[in-house]
Amino acid sequence: MYENGRNPSAQLQIVAGDYFGAARIHLVAGRVFDGSDNEPGRASMIVNRKFAREHYGNEADALGREVTALFEFARDRPPRVIVASWMT
Repeated sequence: MYENGRNPSAQLQIVAGDYFGAARIHLVAGRVFDGSDNEPGRASMIVNRKFAREHYGNEADALGREVTALFEFARDRPPRVIVASWMT
């Protein structure tokens, strides 16, 4: 159970291309999205530093972890794999 009986929540933003470079967002661990992230059966996500630290202790330990995203619109989607953490 989570603090005060509340479920975890997150904000979702869908990005494309060189979003992180264009927005000058610094990754603290991992890599930006690439073409392999769109392959069937593969789903990736980039999380912020706060999420990585709260759930996995640090940014590096979050990499490769699977997260079941409750915002998925299709059933039976594979868990998303964390490929990076960015500085907020």
